[in-house]
Amino acid sequence: MKKIITLALVSAMALSVSATVFATNITPQTSDWCNTNITYSVAPTYTVTIPDTVTLGTSADVSANNVVVAKGSKVVVKLTGTSGTNNAFTVKNTEGEELAYTVKNGTNNVNVGDTVLTVNPESATTGSATLDFNAPDANSIKYSGTYSGTVTFTVSIEN
Repeated sequence: MKKIITLALVSAMALSVSATVFATNITPQTSDWCNTNITYSVAPTYTVTIPDTVTLGTSADVSANNVVVAKGSKVVVKLTGTSGTNNAFTVKNTEGEELAYTVKNGTNNVNVGDTVLTVNPESATTGSATLDFNAPDANSIKYSGTYSGTVTFTVSIEN
């Protein structure tokens, strides 16, 4: 008898347990009733490396890495100025004496306003250029001392 009562109670408990189920009744009205919009945003990014200091008579690498820009755009690095009078490639010592130098990109002379590096992500996401900062002609040196100057680079995204 105990077994029958226990079986009846267990059966009654099993039947009384309920689970709630939520469902949505979808009635298609058009052919796109089940589309989900997917979005993903990619911000433009790139890293351009230009050395802080260059000694005349040596080379310096200018590079751009991880270039991600809008389609049809590219990262452009230009040499846009110098500290020399009239943007001349010169260095000065503390007494104001100047020495002229040249900058080359391969075999080409670089002038103020010239592009020294272009990275177009359609062909590559990295690039570099080696610039040679040529020392002054030994015949033009008259005075000893430490000579210094600056070169300005501009980085932009262009179409």
